[in-house]
Amino acid sequence: MVILELAAQGLKGFAPSIRINFSQGYTLLQSQQAGGSLWRLLEALCYADVQADTAGLVASGASVGRVGLTFQGRDGETYRLVRELGGSGTLAKRDPGSGKFLPVTTDAAEMAQYLRASVGLPTRGVYQQAFAIVPGTWPSQRVDRPVSSPGLGRPTGSFPALQPSAALGLASGRAAVQPAADVPAAQALLVQLRAELEGAKEIDALQFKLDGLQKRVFDLSAQVRQVDELRRQAEQAQAAVAQMPSPAQLGLPENIAERAARFESAEKQRDDKLLRLEAEREKFLGQSFAIQPLYREPPFLAGVGLGVLALAAGLALGPGWHALCLLDIPAFGLAAVWAIRWVGELQASESLARRKSHYDDREKSVNDAFENEVLSVKSAMKVLNVSSPGELIELFAQRQLMERQLVDANAQLAALEADPAVAEAQRGVAEAQGEQAQIDARLSELAGFGRPAHVVESEIDEVEASIRAAQRPASAAVAPAAAPEVGAPTAAPAPAAGVDPIPALLDATADLFASDLAALGALVIPRAAQYLAAITDRRLAAITANAKGETTLQTPEGPVAAGALPPADRDLLFLAVKLALMEKYAERAKLPYVVDDDFSLFPPPTVALIGRLLKHLGTRAQVLHLTASAATEALADARFAV
Repeated sequence: MVILELAAQGLKGFAPSIRINFSQGYTLLQSQQAGGSLWRLLEALCYADVQADTAGLVASGASVGRVGLTFQGRDGETYRLVRELGGSGTLAKRDPGSGKFLPVTTDAAEMAQYLRASVGLPTRGVYQQAFAIVPGTWPSQRVDRPVSSPGLGRPTGSFPALQPSAALGLASGRAAVQPAADVPAAQALLVQLRAELEGAKEIDALQFKLDGLQKRVFDLSAQVRQVDELRRQAEQAQAAVAQMPSPAQLGLPENIAERAARFESAEKQRDDKLLRLEAEREKFLGQSFAIQPLYREPPFLAGVGLGVLALAAGLALGPGWHALCLLDIPAFGLAAVWAIRWVGELQASESLARRKSHYDDREKSVNDAFENEVLSVKSAMKVLNVSSPGELIELFAQRQLMERQLVDANAQLAALEADPAVAEAQRGVAEAQGEQAQIDARLSELAGFGRPAHVVESEIDEVEASIRAAQRPASAAVAPAAAPEVGAPTAAPAPAAGVDPIPALLDATADLFASDLAALGALVIPRAAQYLAAITDRRLAAITANAKGETTLQTPEGPVAAGALPPADRDLLFLAVKLALMEKYAERAKLPYVVDDDFSLFPPPTVALIGRLLKHLGTRAQVLHLTASAATEALADARFAV
């Protein structure tokens, strides 16, 4: 999982509105106000199925806090998680085709299971303990004694059996056990520890069963989600079809799409016909006829004049000249021929006018036929406000596609709803959720048992050893030290022993590494020793761990068990092992490491060294550090004021 973007409004300790684009590396978020918490924000977003107080995250004066988180999951997909703090939320996945985020689920429990199974998010406890640095979780800030079990009282008075004695030395990496000063109190504590052990074992068993139920719910819910998804697709398709115009609604022919498809071919046919008609028109109407009246034709007038003159001359000159009258025959013949030609030209002129009208009629007929063919298409284009028949075809093609999708979705939905396996899955989900509720209720009752079983077993061994040491005969007991001389300085009491924080840390992450404590310790401890040497200037160097994950450190005074270290050194050991775990896990999966602490427990030189380690860790993974301090500002790969 890699966080890509964080957008939020109305959050306590942050600006009124923020939007940050993240990348790999060490990112420093410098808080301008007090009260902000990056871990609590991530917890409220990704673990909303766990009851948590989110009211403290909302800024004063803001009615509601809104957060949006965009991230890339282990499966390579991009997700967006949007939530109103204390309210509902939606997990959506980006569709590669459209680029839009499509909803996955709005159920908090299903969302948490999806984030764990598909995105690669660890459980809340493991995330906080191993992959987040949060104030209040340092070993020096914890109460080492177990919390009293419900219904059982704590013994009064001190119980020095767990205080190591420097005079007795060390054995097997652990401080030697002193005899119990108050055996009844130790026995009472032993009863409580055994009750806590039973509770811790029951918690482990219930948690194992709960994980199985969650997996079963997730697997069975896949079929139920498929039905819901098909139903949603059918509803969306129905709404989309209803919004798309239909030919009947527009008063258009049902085959309007086919007519639109023929629009271009019809237009081409019309243009071809008009081109052929124009060529024919030019062929037959290329000549121009100017017809004058016959009496204005000179050849006709000349022929008539010669004929009249010859006839008149022959009659006037007498019988001897009558033959001259015969000349009127060719003269009148010439006039007759020219008159016949004139009549032909007159007929041709009349035929030209008729042919021109014929061509005009044919042109009008071609245009009218085209308009009748495409009239409905043009009307549809005007109504739908599209500029081309292609857009009209695409519009109705989309409707046809949506109608087919609607038919397919309804058919698949009907088949799934009639499938007995789906009904069985729905019953199985209901039963598993009922069992989950019962287990959650029992886990709430066992909330007082917060420590791992192996830690409690280790303390039981110590208490039992201290009781046995106190009950030994005096001869077997170690000779008491001589009383100090009068006036001699009194030795300072040995510091109270703490709990080794490393076994619990390794135990929390053993499942993620698919390993046991011994193998995980062998993987992590050498690297942690290098980190610890770096931040303590080699004052604490070598670290060894046994099969239970219990650690011993080499100090200038010699080997010391982790539980016997001063609180400040235990914090540094805890930090070194946690950083080593983060680095090793980054080789297996991507996960944003959250640092929600300004390291005020440590002196400034140590904080600077810690900043260098975070800078180095940023080369392997995404490190997000929220702080008001500027101690590590120069080391950050990116810095944002929030």
